Amino acid sequence: MDILLNKQHELRSGWKFLAYWILFIVILFAVSLAIPIQAPITQLERLILNTIPTIPAVAALVLMARFVDRAPVARFGATLHEKWPHDLTVGLAVAGGMLAILTLINGAFGGIRMAWTASDASSRSLMVTPIVFTTVGTQPS
Repeated sequence: MDILLNKQHELRSGWKFLAYWILFIVILFAVSLAIPIQAPITQLERLILNTIPTIPAVAALVLMARFVDRAPVARFGATLHEKWPHDLTVGLAVAGGMLAILTLINGAFGGIRMAWTASDASSRSLMVTPIVFTTVGTQPS
């Protein structure tokens, strides 16, 4: 019994999973070196920093699908199908509903405190804020 390969002489699933994460970390390190932002100051810099993990996640998926699994990326669910607008709408509605429920629960128990702190922020920085929140919410886990 081989601990690395199965009967079809393919890498076992656990090793594929480990290889994906090692590849992800290597690409993340390379991308982090290529984008030299130390401490984000503006919302645009925060958006860039929150987008960085997306690049190695997609790159590792494509490389693993192509060279290890020898399968199209669509087999792993990364494709636009006929009903993707419906799926997007439902996903956004569920996310909005969860946010509303969380806000109501916090409000019921006295956990909401809001203060306007953006008086010194530029309008461009304020416009980027929803994009930052959306990007953070859609990051791969």
